Amino acid sequence: VAKSAQTLLCQHIAKSKKRPIVTFRLFSVYGYYEEPKKISIAELADKIGISPSTCAELLRKAEKKLLPILNDILRIMR
Repeated sequence: VAKSAQTLLCQHIAKSKKRPIVTFRLFSVYGYYEEPKKISIAELADKIGISPSTCAELLRKAEKKLLPILNDILRIMR
């Protein structure tokens, strides 16, 4: 089965040094944070060619980096 250019790009990006942040961006682009979710962890993991547990770990790492920044922004906006 031939892989789409988008899938190949996702796989390449997911292997980069900034995997957690890139994975977070992919979750955003594919609608993980929408209500209802448009993609699951398992579905995104399959798209980028990694295990669901690795995908979930990358998301947790990205959120760990990004949430304190968001918290600071919200504190400033008060």
